[in-house]
Amino acid sequence: MRVQATHTLKSASFKDKPWAGLVIPFPKPATKKEVQLLRKAWHVGMILTVMYLYADVFTTRQMALTVLSLIGLPFVFLDISRLWWKPLNKFIVSVFGPTMRKRELFSVSATTPFILSSFIVISFFPKPIALLSLACLALGDVAANIVGIKFGKDKIVEGKSLQGSLACFSVCFLLTFAFIVNYSLISEYATLICLIGGLVPTVAEIISSKTLDDNFLIPVLTASILYPVLLFFGW
Repeated sequence: MRVQATHTLKSASFKDKPWAGLVIPFPKPATKKEVQLLRKAWHVGMILTVMYLYADVFTTRQMALTVLSLIGLPFVFLDISRLWWKPLNKFIVSVFGPTMRKRELFSVSATTPFILSSFIVISFFPKPIALLSLACLALGDVAANIVGIKFGKDKIVEGKSLQGSLACFSVCFLLTFAFIVNYSLISEYATLICLIGGLVPTVAEIISSKTLDDNFLIPVLTASILYPVLLFFGW
């Protein structure tokens, strides 16, 4: 028997609420904007946690990949398995539903491509490059989302705005600048490197889609292009 309940946030009691055919035990966000902001807060916290653990706790590549395997691979397995086993899907949605897009309720969540991209950048790139690419995802992507929601009037493609893309570019430009300062790479090519560091994740964010998630595309594309550029300029 399906539980009937209002979807407004005024009903703050922890009663079952139907959402996209699934039941969650707490109120869902009332608007699309609230869903996006809650999602981004969850994803930023997750990405920054991975960065902190790699930078200060599990500092070697082998240690980081081991921990990521122990935690991430079971999550990926569950994320895929829930698509075939409805009781598991209902349980996971009951916990993470308000941080998920409606399409993710019945498809792989954005966390899975993030885990895969983390494996790739940690496995194949130096730690500073891996951390920079993850920082561009954490801060550049959320800047694009927040600014796009509030000020995004000029659409580039569906769901992407010029204002959001400029915010992503600015944040990633500054992150790249902080990177080259930290590693004493200031030279006559510093501005060019920062422009590339800002442009690549911005383009990745713009061209990302339901099939090619930005949580995968931004870190992998940023590391794959920025690392050769830095090597070319003598890093």
